[in-house]
Amino acid sequence: MKKKTIYFLRIALLFAGIFLLYNIFWIAWRYLKYKEYISGFSEFSRYSSYVLNPNDGFLYNVKEPDYLSYTGNLGISTDNNRVALIIWPKVFNGYNIGTQIIVDDITYCVMLSPELTAKDPYYQNIVDDNINTILELQKKAEIKWGIDI
Repeated sequence: MKKKTIYFLRIALLFAGIFLLYNIFWIAWRYLKYKEYISGFSEFSRYSSYVLNPNDGFLYNVKEPDYLSYTGNLGISTDNNRVALIIWPKVFNGYNIGTQIIVDDITYCVMLSPELTAKDPYYQNIVDDNINTILELQKKAEIKWGIDI
């Protein structure tokens, strides 16, 4: 019986060690990935969300990933909040992008391809109607965060 106890204790310690290493990796990754994005921003929600409202008529925000998640986002919206661009940094390289567009009090959330076309063709007309604003938001985001979307 003592051998079984030692065996299960070793297994438990192995899992605890793996979980500890995963936590350390996640904390380091989150800090290194998002520290540049939040530079100069005001903390909105402790250790989670940051905002910047400069005098350029746009609202910038950064949402860091929740505990053990790798999904955070960068956002920029127009001053009237009718059009927003959302950028999800990937774990290692690159970005996924989407937009939120309000038309007649209906909010459309549309995933975009790198060419800024709607991944779901049903929403392409909404994207086309707002493409100039989306392009402006993309340019502002690239300048603000030093990224290439």
